[in-house]
Amino acid sequence: MLGATGVTLYYLLQNLGIRSVSAGRSTLVLYAGSILFTVLFGRLLLGERCCRLTAIAIGLTAFGLGAIVFDMQDGIGSGLQGAGMCWLLAASVALAIFTIIGRTTLARDLLSLEVGMLLVGFVLMIPFAMREQQPSWADITERAN
Repeated sequence: MLGATGVTLYYLLQNLGIRSVSAGRSTLVLYAGSILFTVLFGRLLLGERCCRLTAIAIGLTAFGLGAIVFDMQDGIGSGLQGAGMCWLLAASVALAIFTIIGRTTLARDLLSLEVGMLLVGFVLMIPFAMREQQPSWADITERAN
């Protein structure tokens, strides 16, 4: 499960999202979203509690994430970038699920767990990597000039 959520699903959704969203916004949405969803899932699924200061920080993170997703520059919701932001938020959820599952895993041999997770993620990623279109050398050299 760790390999599927933390490797395959996360990177697949991230790659779909960054096609239409700038790198800066993508980074902010991915990591602010993953923090927000990890805290939310930790509370709902594991019963974790946080102090008042952490709750305030999470509230500010949620506000900032909303401002980025809905692009408040021209008014609330006017700059919604559609599918790209949805894919990035879904990647944040996948990373949060990975984190929550990882917290509940009681493994004595963490190296074996990590290697197994990466191998599963790699194998599950192969069909998606095979479908990805590689640019031709002519396209690459043409763009460079």
